[in-house]
Amino acid sequence: MPRALVILNPRARRGAAASDYDRVRSQVEAGFRVRDAILDGTGEWLRAVDRARREGVERVVAVGGDGTVHAVANAILGDGSGTGAWSGVTFGAVGVGSSNDFHKPCRTRLRGVPVRIGAPASRDAGLATWEDAVGVTRRRWFFVSASVGLSARANRRFSRELGTGAWLGARSVDAAIAYAAIGALLDHANVRARLGEGSGEPERDVLVSNLGVMLTPYLAGTFRYGSDVQPGQGRFALHLCDGMTRLGLLRAMAALLGGRFGRAPGTSSWSSRAVSLELERDDDLELDGELFRARKVRFEAFSDVLSVCS
Repeated sequence: MPRALVILNPRARRGAAASDYDRVRSQVEAGFRVRDAILDGTGEWLRAVDRARREGVERVVAVGGDGTVHAVANAILGDGSGTGAWSGVTFGAVGVGSSNDFHKPCRTRLRGVPVRIGAPASRDAGLATWEDAVGVTRRRWFFVSASVGLSARANRRFSRELGTGAWLGARSVDAAIAYAAIGALLDHANVRARLGEGSGEPERDVLVSNLGVMLTPYLAGTFRYGSDVQPGQGRFALHLCDGMTRLGLLRAMAALLGGRFGRAPGTSSWSSRAVSLELERDDDLELDGELFRARKVRFEAFSDVLSVCS
């Protein structure tokens, strides 16, 4: 059996991840010689990744939600500068998070839990490079989506929800996501920005209500874009809401529930290998559900970046 480092995030799905994983743990461990690690704030799990790399472990399995996938896959790939990447390893995942968009469409489940622990296949990735609030350049890979604007702010609200939001989250992820989105919409303000693709197309001024940079159609829960993103092409599906009112954004949100975003007035969609955005002020930047602050950001798509279990 292949050796596997299994990294569990016990905080995923508001602390329910460990008990959910216990339902399928024996089936996962039946296929691997497992070494366990806990994703926590001490950094010990990163040392476990380094040890597994040195010993030539064949699989790394992230147990959690999309944020856990994001953290562990970035530890495998390094900072995008060409150094520090772990070659020869296959990445797997067990979806015990809130939305589990990395697994969609969910083709394999164990006792209702989506899993990717099968044969390896290559997967595209995006690389975000941005300046943070103090002017330091940062880089992170992402594998599902990135966003600036309403989606990013809704993600921030969802991750911080207490009271009604937490109550909804314990009963319905879709209801909690919608609640966070409505809250973000009430506080929403468009941001002036300069958008460019660096492919001979001229830069243009936009009033960003929301920009979705997608490697899959799946945004969060049952919210999804209608465009088909083909793996292996190293291209994003880009979706822009430009200068929209709150009512227009509400209509766009309703369209996302049915995968009909391209039909919403005031929206545009296209495909590109790269896109850059320079905002007039710092704002939320979301990568696979993880939140950062940025004023200037460039997104680049790459094909066949990571070997991922089917």
